[in-house]
Amino acid sequence: GPSKEIVIAGNPDDPVTKQMLGIIRTKFIPNKIVILRLDGENEIDELVPYAKDMKMIDGKTTAYVCENFACKAPTNDVGELLKYLDG
Repeated sequence: GPSKEIVIAGNPDDPVTKQMLGIIRTKFIPNKIVILRLDGENEIDELVPYAKDMKMIDGKTTAYVCENFACKAPTNDVGELLKYLDG
């Protein structure tokens, strides 16, 4: 079936990163793929080439939610991420 690819670009110790990952864990989304992309990390680019350009915006943790080869606008807002996951 369809899947959602969710990339969180940020520092794993940042409270917003932890909050975003926590929200993702509470949602039942069959076939979801979640990737934590550390800023400046290149190894993940080999495994997940589509995440190569998904980076933090303005130095803030940024969420990218994609489905059917189309991505929503990247967001730094936890509430917006929640809307993307529910939509």
